[in-house]
Amino acid sequence: MKICFISNGSFIHVKPYIDFFKIRGYDVSLIAITPPTIDFDIPVYSAWVGNSDKYKKNGYKKWTYFFSVIKAKKLIRILNPDIVHAHYVTSGGLVAWILNHPKTVLTAHGSDVNTNTGSIFWKFLLRLIFNQAKIINVVSSDLGKKVHQSFNVPTQKIVNINVGIDYNKYFIQRSELDTKSLGLNIICNRSFEAVYDHQTIFNSLKELKNRNIPFKATFLGDGSTKEQCIDFALQNDLNKNIVFLGKVNNNKQPEIFKQHNIYISASLSDGTSLSLLEAMTSGLLPVVSNIEANRLIFNGSSTPYMFNPRDYMKLADILEEIYRNGNIEQRVILDNQSIVASIGDRTKNMNLIDSIYKNLSPTYST
Repeated sequence: MKICFISNGSFIHVKPYIDFFKIRGYDVSLIAITPPTIDFDIPVYSAWVGNSDKYKKNGYKKWTYFFSVIKAKKLIRILNPDIVHAHYVTSGGLVAWILNHPKTVLTAHGSDVNTNTGSIFWKFLLRLIFNQAKIINVVSSDLGKKVHQSFNVPTQKIVNINVGIDYNKYFIQRSELDTKSLGLNIICNRSFEAVYDHQTIFNSLKELKNRNIPFKATFLGDGSTKEQCIDFALQNDLNKNIVFLGKVNNNKQPEIFKQHNIYISASLSDGTSLSLLEAMTSGLLPVVSNIEANRLIFNGSSTPYMFNPRDYMKLADILEEIYRNGNIEQRVILDNQSIVASIGDRTKNMNLIDSIYKNLSPTYST
């Protein structure tokens, strides 16, 4: 089977799909609509417009995707794929809509939908994009509701399958000794962007310092708000408690997770967060924002370790309580790992995507 993926060349979440179906033996290619910054290890075809150095310096403008279609149309005729699978509806999805391949699968990842439901322009355009695709893959049930309700997409076209994680790679069996008297060793690996609201985390850490609660916090990744956070840490004398590691290869993260016991995310909105699934599998206690996407991971319920978005005082209260108690219940860790094994195992979830491909291309159903 020939599968052609369409996405930004820097979109890391498309790589697990590519890797899985390459290993499965399919003929996999990628049409990149911005210059690749990732080693995809498959044929990658350029459909971006302009100078790649300017992309690196100034970023990309969404209007350029319309011109990417001209190149993409020629490539699709040459590649003649059985399936076109476009990722991120406001970029890859936009290109796929204009290409109008008869067997198009479209994956919405969260922020591409969440940040555009209030825009009249995008609401109109996304209706057209969703209408053209044969299947809309969402990564959480919350996202599926928004696609159905906000864009009038029939429920029979929507499937809820998150990409999942490599469960065995992240799994850490923590003993009772591991969960006692560890203090607050905090880690966050969300990118420094406004939707992940790092400022709430830093405000809570400042509050912990004011309460004389000892802690260590490690931040992975980069992004547009990182310098602001670094300045805040320096201005509030938090630099001795905080480490900024920058971008860390995904394969090295499990070893870093072993050195911590608490995972924090203050996300304002999300799909099924792979970062959260990885943290739960690694035996980290998740202290996360009380948003629907996070509640759905925990069977639709909030947990004692959730705080309302932007409520840094509640976050500080939760962290102080963990510190005062002096241990994390091992039962909570085991329950969290069981949840991920059920809903977030990559092999299981990618097999479901494979079934979708085969249903669209019956020739390959056996």
